[in-house]
Amino acid sequence: MPESDPELDLTVVVPAHDAAATIAEQLDALAEQEWSGSFEVVVVDNRSSDATAGVVAEYAARDPRFRLVSAPERNSIGYARNTGIAAARGRSIAMCDSDDVVGPGWVAAIGDALASHAFVTGPLDVHRLNPPEVVETRGLAIEHGPGSFLDAFPFAHSCNLAFHRALVDTHGGFDESLVNGSDVELSHRFWRNGVELTYVPDAVVAYRYRATTRGLYRQARNYARVKPVLVARFRSEGTALPSPFSWRRWVWLARNVLLVRTAAGRARWVWVLGGCVGEVQGMWRVRRARRRGRGS
Repeated sequence: MPESDPELDLTVVVPAHDAAATIAEQLDALAEQEWSGSFEVVVVDNRSSDATAGVVAEYAARDPRFRLVSAPERNSIGYARNTGIAAARGRSIAMCDSDDVVGPGWVAAIGDALASHAFVTGPLDVHRLNPPEVVETRGLAIEHGPGSFLDAFPFAHSCNLAFHRALVDTHGGFDESLVNGSDVELSHRFWRNGVELTYVPDAVVAYRYRATTRGLYRQARNYARVKPVLVARFRSEGTALPSPFSWRRWVWLARNVLLVRTAAGRARWVWVLGGCVGEVQGMWRVRRARRRGRGS
């Protein structure tokens, strides 16, 4: 890991995998950021098979604040994020994703907040990059506050968070064993160690949902699949949590199956279905792990 540069305030880490179609919009937004402090942008190419590296290289060639870092060992978002942290030179680290777009003033809002807070996040704007029928699938809570894991503790979405480098040096980085939910796990680890998450209303990121029915289903399933795994882990660490499973969502699916006749209704119904299926799959994963543990 390189030494942090005492003259560089912030490193923005952007993990990217096959992001050539979207990353230029994000990099344009980052290039236009103005702040009284100093910052760099480190894009981590995680085994892309498209032109992601070439797109980023063009930005790096004309703007010295941009750097391209390769993460070739395995396809893993946690590994890509940690690779970016390891390559960062800033005293603090911010994270955003290659398919989203930071709002004007995002770097300044994040950077200024880090002057007095160790761990910060901001709102996700779900309207700018998504059609109305997709926006309606999940509600608008993420536009108005940090995430909340089963109402037990707040968490920062990985597409809009920042922290002092010292936190990672002390408590570790992202858990690379998790396909999804490593931002929740990191937030829980910080929270368990007394690190407060500060919400910065001006640090807005436009968040891109999956646009296809299949993409919505897979994303909802993958998000929900890890929830029982995290619940089991957090309970073992002493955090009291309710069951992540609810029959009410299955009942809702049965009662509202005719929603699939419209684009908006279909998007919402498929999102709930993916979440229900993912929760069941996650619960079975936890049960299998417990059985293997008892049998060893």
